[in-house]
Amino acid sequence: MKHPDSTTLHINQITRLAAKIALAILLGYWFIIGLTTKVIAVNEATPTPTESIGDKIKEKVQSLKPVLRPTAFVGEVTDKTGKTLTLNTKDGLRQVAINDSAKTFRQTGATRQTIKPEDIAIGDYVIAMGSLDATNKVLDGKRFIVTPKPTPSKVEIISGQITKIDSNTIILESNHRGEWKINIKTNKSIKLLNAKNTDLKLTDLEIQNRIIVVGKLTDNNSIDAKIILSFPGNTSAPTPSTTITTTPSPKPTKSPTPTKPS
Repeated sequence: MKHPDSTTLHINQITRLAAKIALAILLGYWFIIGLTTKVIAVNEATPTPTESIGDKIKEKVQSLKPVLRPTAFVGEVTDKTGKTLTLNTKDGLRQVAINDSAKTFRQTGATRQTIKPEDIAIGDYVIAMGSLDATNKVLDGKRFIVTPKPTPSKVEIISGQITKIDSNTIILESNHRGEWKINIKTNKSIKLLNAKNTDLKLTDLEIQNRIIVVGKLTDNNSIDAKIILSFPGNTSAPTPSTTITTTPSPKPTKSPTPTKPS
């Protein structure tokens, strides 16, 4: 029997070793391909820690933003510290921060004068308009009107939202004081202003407008209006508005003069 020589055995060993190495390389290649595919799939399905934390921080910041509500405080200035006023209102002492861009006016009868915010002094009677945040503590005052102090026994101040309007009266719903009747026909010299202190007409008023009324108390929950301040209110959905319409009185006609027969 003929035995293979040493050279042949050596070649066969090298061949088998090469085959094993090639198989190992192939198996390793497929293992790496499978692992990479799984990692990609996991990364696509799960957000990275950085993205998750960033989203949570963004949501938290959004939740901490104050909900601003347009409103107004009316009362006498009892204290002034820097840019902060303390007003003695019907609901007690309220704080008002004077905004850097605030506009201030002094109203005396039909005369309106532009003044500086620093001209507001203790003892002044002020209507402060601005935005009240969710804490209901400090008003960011953006417009101020300094007016003569009303006589408590004769003058009433009420704020709320218009629910009904015609040529004679306005029905006002106050958040804390119920329904009020505002007489607008009895006084032809009503001063009507918007939040920008621009003159308005009674025909500019609409249902859902928020207003502040200064006037003479004539009966329970009834006022003869002297000053009306109008500013936009927060409404969840628009409602068809009803504007004031006035019908002129018919002019008297002259009766025909009878003619004498000729």
